[in-house]
Amino acid sequence: MERLEALAAMSGKRKAAMEEMMRNPDMPLDDMPDCHVKLEKLRQDCKDNTRKYTDKQFDHEQEE
Repeated sequence: MERLEALAAMSGKRKAAMEEMMRNPDMPLDDMPDCHVKLEKLRQDCKDNTRKYTDKQFDHEQEE
């Protein structure tokens, strides 16, 4: 029931992104919407490749 309520509360754009991800389980990590599935895939990828994750959308070296 909680899952259905959460799905109903999502925006149309996010709902479409989640549905696309479910249809395409091999979607590249950078194209996935932020969710528990992406987090688990990131963790597994980092573990498999013994590396730390770097968020390409966040420039941690740029100071404002």
